[in-house]
Amino acid sequence: MKKKIRILIVAISSLLLTMLIATVFAAYTYVKDITLSNKVGVIDIDSKSYYNYAASTESGERQAKLRKDTVAVLDGIILSSTSTYLPTEDDIFINGKTYYIYSNGTYTVAEVEVGALITSAYYEEVKTYNGISKIGTCYGYDLTDITPTISTNVVTLTANEIIMTITATIDSTNGVITEAAITVTGKNYKAVIDADGLGMVIIDTDITSSTDGYAEISADSAITCSASSNKYSGDSVSNKIYLSQLGLHFAFTSEVAVYVRIHIQDAWKRTRVYASSTKENYVLKDQISGQSPFTVSDSNWYYDNKTNCVYLREMYVPTQNVDGTYPQQAYTFNVNEAYYYNAISTSAYTEYVDVQVSFTVDVVQANRAKALWGVDPSTIVSN
Repeated sequence: MKKKIRILIVAISSLLLTMLIATVFAAYTYVKDITLSNKVGVIDIDSKSYYNYAASTESGERQAKLRKDTVAVLDGIILSSTSTYLPTEDDIFINGKTYYIYSNGTYTVAEVEVGALITSAYYEEVKTYNGISKIGTCYGYDLTDITPTISTNVVTLTANEIIMTITATIDSTNGVITEAAITVTGKNYKAVIDADGLGMVIIDTDITSSTDGYAEISADSAITCSASSNKYSGDSVSNKIYLSQLGLHFAFTSEVAVYVRIHIQDAWKRTRVYASSTKENYVLKDQISGQSPFTVSDSNWYYDNKTNCVYLREMYVPTQNVDGTYPQQAYTFNVNEAYYYNAISTSAYTEYVDVQVSFTVDVVQANRAKALWGVDPSTIVSN
C-alpha cells in the first residue's frame, strides 16, 4: 500500500513539474512574441512606379533626348593636353600601341613589327590633360545652338537668358571629366557627366522634383528603354524612352526606423540590323570605366555594382502623427541623366541596344539591415 502511495506521489509530482515547466515556457514565449511585435512594428510598401522624364516623343535625336528638366546639353568635348615621351618598358612591340623614335629633336611615329624584339631606343607618348579645348555640340532646351566661352577648365554659357558657369574637374591621366560644379544665380541647376566623361547635361532640379517634370507609369511589369542614342523601332515596343529619362519611384509606411534599398533587374538586348537580316542577342550590362550606368554621383544613394542594389545611406526615422498614425514616405532614384550606350555601327550593320528594367524595394528594420544585407548602409563607401 505504502509503495502504491509513493508511486502515486511521484507521478503527481512529475505531472505538476511538467505542467509548471510548460506554463513557464508558454509565458516566456508569449512575452518574447509581444516584445518582438513591439520592436518590429509595421512596414508596408504602398506603391512603386516609373517616372518618365522625356520631354517629347518626336523622332529627331536632339528633341527625343531632351528631358523636361533639361537646361542645356554639352557633347563632344575635346580636352587640351601636353605630351611627354618616355622610353618604353616593353621587351617586344605590343599590338595596339604606338611607338616613337627620336631624331633631330623630334619624336615621330615608328613603323614596327608586332611581336618583334625591341633592341634600340623607342618611346611612348604620355599625355597630361589640363583643360577643355573645344565643345563639339552645345544647345539648350529650345534646341538652338549655344556658343560657350572656354577658359582652361571653366565654361560659361547662356541658356534662356540665364548665365551659368561650369567648372570641370579633369582626370589628367585618363583624359575625362570626373565632376562639374555649376554656378548660377537664382536657380537650382546641376551638371551631370555622361558615360564617356566627355559630355554633360545641365538639369534644373526644381523641375525634376515637380509634378510637371515627369509622367508616372505603373511598375507592375518591366519597362523597355533605349540605352543607345539611336532607338530601334523594329520591335513591338512603341514610344520607348531613353534609359537616361527613367526614374524609379516608391512609397512606404513604417512605424519603426528603417533602411531602404532598391534591387534593380536589367536585361540588355543588342540588335544588329543588316541589309537583309536582323540579329538579336542579350549582352552583359554596359560598363564604362568599370561602372554601371546605375552608378550615381548623388551622395544620398550608393550603388553596389556586385549586387545591382542601390542603398539609401540615411536611416529613415518616422514621426508619429497626432492621431496615432504614421506618415507615408516616398523616394525617387533617377538613372544617370546623361547616360547613353556607345553602340558601334559599321558599314555592314547598324547597332541598337535596349534595356528592360524592373525593380523591387526592400525596407527593413534599421537594426536588422546589416544582418540581412551584409552591409551597414550608413557606413558603406564607393567601390
